[in-house]
Amino acid sequence: MREIRDGAGVEWMIYEVQRREGLPIGGPELPEPLRNGWLCFESATEKRRLTPVPHGWHVLPDADLSTLLADAMLVRRPTQPST
Repeated sequence: MREIRDGAGVEWMIYEVQRREGLPIGGPELPEPLRNGWLCFESATEKRRLTPVPHGWHVLPDADLSTLLADAMLVRRPTQPST
């Protein structure tokens, strides 16, 4: 796990999501590229995913991780039904 601050001052936690023991993550509801895992970028206000997971991402300089962050897909969080 890594933490960086982007150019706008937003703090991001970065971690890898992997499948366990050869089993795909999730199931048919996940798009094929995500079934083998992804690199997750998470801030207080948004989450992004990057596939495939770049080799050696955990030792990259912060500037390189910021570049990967810009390439990552925004994750749409489910909306809560209004009551």
